[in-house]
Amino acid sequence: MFPRYLVKCDPATLSSHETDFLIVGSGIAGLYTALKAVTYGRVTILTKRKVSDSNTQLAQGGIAAAIGHRDSPTLHLQDTLIAGAGLNDIEAVKIMVSEGPGRVEELIAMGTQFDKIEGALALTREGAHSRRRVLHASGDATGEEIRRSLFDQCKKHKDITILEGTQVSDILRNREGHCIGVVAWHAEKGLHKFCAAVTVLATGGNGQLYKYSTNPEVTTGDGIAAAYRAGAEVMDLEFIQFHPTALTQKGIPPFLISEAVRGEGAQLINADGVRFMPKYHQLAELAPRDVVALAIWKEMMNTGASSVFLDLGTMKTSDFATRFPMIYKTCRSFGIHVPEEKIPVAPAAHYLMGGVRTDLKGRTNIPRLFACGETACNGVHGANRLASNSLLEGLVFGSHIVEAAKPYLTKKPAQEIAHFPSDQALFETLPSGEEPCEAEKVAQKIQKVMWESVGLWRSGDTLKKAHRELEEISVEPALHGTVTRAFEAANMLLLGQLTVRAADLRKESRGGHYRVDEPESRSLCCATLFKYCNRLGALRIKKEWKQLGLFGSEVRELVSRALREDIGYGDLTTSSLLPTQITTKAFIHVKEEGVIAGIDVAKEVFLTLDPSITFEAKVEDGQKVKAGDVLAEVSGTARSILMAERVALNFLQHLSGIATKTARCVEKITYYQARIVDTRKTTPGLRVLEKHAVRMGGGKNHRFGLFDGALLKDNHIRLAGGIQQAVSQARQSIPHTVKIEVEVEDLTAVTEALEAKADIIMLDNMSLDMMKEAVRLIGGKAIIEASGSITEDNIVEVAKTGVHFISMGALTHTVKALDISLDVEMIKKGNRHGQTGDSESAERSL
Repeated sequence: MFPRYLVKCDPATLSSHETDFLIVGSGIAGLYTALKAVTYGRVTILTKRKVSDSNTQLAQGGIAAAIGHRDSPTLHLQDTLIAGAGLNDIEAVKIMVSEGPGRVEELIAMGTQFDKIEGALALTREGAHSRRRVLHASGDATGEEIRRSLFDQCKKHKDITILEGTQVSDILRNREGHCIGVVAWHAEKGLHKFCAAVTVLATGGNGQLYKYSTNPEVTTGDGIAAAYRAGAEVMDLEFIQFHPTALTQKGIPPFLISEAVRGEGAQLINADGVRFMPKYHQLAELAPRDVVALAIWKEMMNTGASSVFLDLGTMKTSDFATRFPMIYKTCRSFGIHVPEEKIPVAPAAHYLMGGVRTDLKGRTNIPRLFACGETACNGVHGANRLASNSLLEGLVFGSHIVEAAKPYLTKKPAQEIAHFPSDQALFETLPSGEEPCEAEKVAQKIQKVMWESVGLWRSGDTLKKAHRELEEISVEPALHGTVTRAFEAANMLLLGQLTVRAADLRKESRGGHYRVDEPESRSLCCATLFKYCNRLGALRIKKEWKQLGLFGSEVRELVSRALREDIGYGDLTTSSLLPTQITTKAFIHVKEEGVIAGIDVAKEVFLTLDPSITFEAKVEDGQKVKAGDVLAEVSGTARSILMAERVALNFLQHLSGIATKTARCVEKITYYQARIVDTRKTTPGLRVLEKHAVRMGGGKNHRFGLFDGALLKDNHIRLAGGIQQAVSQARQSIPHTVKIEVEVEDLTAVTEALEAKADIIMLDNMSLDMMKEAVRLIGGKAIIEASGSITEDNIVEVAKTGVHFISMGALTHTVKALDISLDVEMIKKGNRHGQTGDSESAERSL
């Protein structure tokens, strides 16, 4: 139970201010929306502190837009969907990437000074982007420059009023349920009522929910909390992005060290001085953010240290101060003499993918209440945000809000009566302290719980612990602190409780949500969305299935093609025996021990053929099973079940066979540093499914295709004129964020690959003795992968050589299907004509 309002008051007695557009927040989303809205009416912007206190001001990396001649919105779309781990709203992404270039042109027209090289816009490439598309300003001060230009434009408009030091406490609704404005607190003027035809929440995220965060102190989720209390739906709160590298030093708040520093060649080393990323991922320091952050956390746990270090001595750029002036200045101010000295870094909370649920026009489920930027969740980021997409989102969706809001501008909010039950407030009176210390203690308790139990990683046990500890925290002591900090502490407690609930409900790892007890994503075709809303003080949860974006569409096409191949013009046998009206139930069970993969694909088969079928999965992908276990129950027309059976079982058998074999291999080398990866030796057309099955078995995916990795094989090297020439040519055209892997077959080639400074060296078809010598020669100077003729019989000996990765084509090209059958309830003869009767079971084996 959480009260509807923060503080008890009578809105009718408060001083009132009226406007057409009320915008809460002064980051890129709020300022840009204001500039679009002022054409149609008066605009008032409320900001808790100063205009400059926002995440926009601190954004270093840049803003992504497909404006390069080798780029396109389609490529930007694909990159965003891959990063989002399947939960993106594809239409939202399409809007963002297609309108993005135009919005950037608007910024330039407003006076934003992006960096240029020889007169052309300088475009960089960050992690998970396939092209150079990130614009930056003053090296690493992009957000500050964008905010400056937008603020300068706002100051030119007499109809834009900006009120600093004004904190929203509650959202006002009339008796029809429409939003008519807010109640807000000002330190000198007290509580005020702001009435508006349209209210837009742009207060940013909730990074300060955590003990360590790259966000400014103001990001306590005020807008999200107020919206939830008012009855707005919130969603995806479990998806928190933790930036891997925040400057960490006792006595100072975390400061973001841009991913671009690693892009320029900086390496991560642990407290013992050992570089560690190569053993966690083939892309090493340039692996996805969640991978790097988890690796850093593991190294900190292993060494007992409070940080790892960024070694700048390996960087390609010769002028660190020019390329990264803000980082240079900040590090130097704290006594870290970069680039000569290493930077102590650790993960910190960085970005919230979730927020107030909106449609593509920024509308919430409360009429006349809108949200945008990090406050909103329209699905554009999915479960994990692609680097430098946040500033772009803030620009694009602001203009859509204004278009959708115009019909409401005829409203007269000052004449509307606010429905404000006085018995539903958290604080009976306003906090009266002059110092924030008491409220600060409450906030710190919340931050500690969230960091320790709901942070970079979670589990069922830590989430139960967090739930218990947050329930024990009272905000009553905050009454003895300042109003601002008391309100913040209350908002933090509410959002902490909602985040714990969301993380507990999601029984998988996906994107920014990592559970050590559920380390894999559980669905390939669809995923669960949880929406939360406040109804009369009680939490209400809505659950729905979402078809996944990029890979989901591929899977659906595979399923449709397989059904067409098998059924053709119809099932002659089934249609001749069974009338269409007969219904039955079937059980899918396994006949031997194994690991399941493809249960959602099987479901997709049945539902594609007949949407009226009910498919109840009893297991999840990645789950170990024993002979006799029931995998699923299927109910529906007998005809449909029998027609879909063969295709569903084909997928399920094959993928489970891959997962089972992978699991056996992974188990064999558990105590060695080597990791099992797959290859491109997959069944044509089934790569997305087979690589998913490898992950379900505990293996890792090598490059997905020719487009996402540079591997110089023997024919490439021969045609280029040698290893040195091949690597040199590749470096000239391949972005610096992509690792270059070289295939070698003897020790001479190993030496040549080292001299060419290959990032990854693949030992192909080497004897064990030669492999051991190659590992000795390489001596930690490159990531080492073993490949060629590797089987379950020799995999342990290969792992003993000290390689980092073992790639096995046999995981997908030589695999035995797991034995799985379908039992269907047989109807007595009378039932063939619709009569009732007892049923018995008969097996339809493979």
